[in-house]
Amino acid sequence: MLTAIRNDLLGISQQKIPIKKLAKKFGLEDPSYLQEAVEALAYLILHICKINASEEEFFLIYQQSGLNQQPQFSKTMFDIIYPYIGELRDILKKENDRDTVKFSDLDWRLSMVTATRSKQKIMVPKYTVKMDVHTANAAANMERGAASEEQQLESIIFDSDYNNMKRLQDELQTALKSLNGRYSKKVFKFLK
Repeated sequence: MLTAIRNDLLGISQQKIPIKKLAKKFGLEDPSYLQEAVEALAYLILHICKINASEEEFFLIYQQSGLNQQPQFSKTMFDIIYPYIGELRDILKKENDRDTVKFSDLDWRLSMVTATRSKQKIMVPKYTVKMDVHTANAAANMERGAASEEQQLESIIFDSDYNNMKRLQDELQTALKSLNGRYSKKVFKFLK
């Protein structure tokens, strides 16, 4: 099973890990237990790769994880995972170096026509929004001091009506609520 998880993380395996099939093989009635165990092992493997664990650190983390403490199990996990730490670190580095957009600033203005001869335009509010974002490569350049801040900042300007602004607000609130979920907390804990 560790080999399947390792191959899944490396992208070697084209197929998903057959959780239901493995759950039957292990005699588990609820495959969600096995799914959570697979996620926990993947998290443990990624943590070991993230800190670039030495052999001593690997066994210390294994011991602290509460997994089976018999030496044969820790040695098996070491043999399966340790040779691929470099490759997994490269994959993590590539994922972190992707072009991502990071929010910087948001300015908005409400404008409304109060007097006009056209009845259709009276009292139709319009929001003009300016959103400033940084790209990941620009953020990396800023850390290195390679480019000035003005060159790295991208501004997006758009007009919107009340209904679309309300929809944007609802979507952002939904995203904010998802940060309190179990999966998000695991990810943030891993990133720290």
